[in-house]
Amino acid sequence: MLKTQNLIIFFLMIVFVNPQKALEVDDVEGKIKGLFTSFTANFSYSSTVGDKNGESVDLYTGKIYYQYPNKLNIQISDGRVIATNGKYLWVYNPDTKICGRQAVKEENIGGLFYFLHGGYSVQEDNGRYIFQRPGSALGEVTLKVDGDILKSVQFKIKDNVNKIDTVINASFSNVVTDTNIKASLFNYKPDPDAQLIENPLNRVANGFIQK
Repeated sequence: MLKTQNLIIFFLMIVFVNPQKALEVDDVEGKIKGLFTSFTANFSYSSTVGDKNGESVDLYTGKIYYQYPNKLNIQISDGRVIATNGKYLWVYNPDTKICGRQAVKEENIGGLFYFLHGGYSVQEDNGRYIFQRPGSALGEVTLKVDGDILKSVQFKIKDNVNKIDTVINASFSNVVTDTNIKASLFNYKPDPDAQLIENPLNRVANGFIQK
């Protein structure tokens, strides 16, 4: 089963935009308004992992709430919640009643555009922006835009050491921008009976990281 931290990192890279560190590609950024304003949307997420033993697929759906530039709440249909107010990241698993809280170092995060700054070429094809860097672990990123709204993202990841290929896709529907979102969504408070684990991404917590 796909580890929860992969889903966390994927969504943080997409929407965690640090204006001081964002890639200076005004033409691209100006056409993807959804990353530079508040929005809500339904999402569908899939991860396909291929190795010598074949392929495995993980599928998730849910709702995303985003407040520019660094506040996020993801409500997955299985009941899990991922939320950040820009200072702390919470991940709650209702099956285990475990809530992880991770300190977020905002100054070290520039988002997807900052990451792609390191030697990626970009091509535009009818609303699709394809970022490529041959030889990189994240060799290709494709953003699809409808109007000025981000509609889908695809990551192609290659692990040459373990010979594993991963393709992650996320699509967004019912996107509403510039919406008023309750601040309480980003300052997450788990159920009173939940067990709180500090900085779980620094260590593996049984029943929390693995779903």
